[in-house]
Amino acid sequence: LTPLAAKLFHWSNETVSKIYAFDKFAFPFVLVLLVVYFIYAQYEAKKYRQCSSCQIGNQIGIIIKRLVAAVAFAIGAWLLVNPQSPLF
Repeated sequence: LTPLAAKLFHWSNETVSKIYAFDKFAFPFVLVLLVVYFIYAQYEAKKYRQCSSCQIGNQIGIIIKRLVAAVAFAIGAWLLVNPQSPLF
């Protein structure tokens, strides 16, 4: 069975497998970066107290938005690039 990405872009199965392997490594790294960003944002909010509640709210909103995008890309990669995708 050929992944949809290989059919659409005329990639070899080896190339698609490498892309999917990178995605499996990169997605948890993105989650770790989001946690580090939140911890650093908390530090900055405590350091500068002008408007810490709106800073924290903005940072939480940014993290949620980026998390939704990361999950969407991970699901897309799982469905379109994964050699064992349930779509095939």
